[in-house]
Amino acid sequence: MDYKDLKVLVVDDSEFFRNQIRGQLQSLEILKKDDASNAEEAIEKIENYQFDLILMDMVMPNTNGIQLIKKIRKNSSIPIIAISTLDVDQVKIQAIEAGANDFISKPLDPDQLKESLVNISETL
Repeated sequence: MDYKDLKVLVVDDSEFFRNQIRGQLQSLEILKKDDASNAEEAIEKIENYQFDLILMDMVMPNTNGIQLIKKIRKNSSIPIIAISTLDVDQVKIQAIEAGANDFISKPLDPDQLKESLVNISETL
């Protein structure tokens, strides 16, 4: 699958970062995207729509990204790219151990995002 054909769900409680990520996806010619501002909204969308990939912030109110990844992994194998301003090895290790396929630090580097999208799309 070409990464440009991915249908992506962006999960981040910050509207600023959701807009930034959507803009980066747009610049990479990814047109099929949706977003959620919290874990509950993300779960609802995952249950009701088909996504090829989830880009998920690790720090959110009520449920952190690690808990959300584990919850998603109970019922789905959708690839997840964890994203966070917390660029510490501990957060990255926890995200990968919980079931994330990749980890990218904020602010997102467009080249790193594209590389991760290409790698994941090749496995689909």
